Amino acid sequence: MQEYFEKYRRQAHVTPKSYLSFINGYKQLYAKKLADNRALATSINSGLQKMFEAKGDVNRMKVGRQGLALQSLGSPSQRFAIGRLGVGIYCKVAC
Repeated sequence: MQEYFEKYRRQAHVTPKSYLSFINGYKQLYAKKLADNRALATSINSGLQKMFEAKGDVNRMKVGRQGLALQSLGSPSQRFAIGRLGVGIYCKVAC
């Protein structure tokens, strides 16, 4: 209070009306910030949901691609022989 008096040469008194006005302004600011935070949270949750959906889609595509690769190899004995020779190459590409 002393700094205010030295700077403006006025006394500053807190009255009940000015205090209630301050509380009302604070409530308005709080409501605005809360709405902003809720909008941001909704946006983030929406983005996370899309990321989880994309992860599931990628996993489904991996399984589908592996199934197609096994079908194109032919009989189980051929798959075993090719699998033993090309395990390193297949894992680098498919895993």
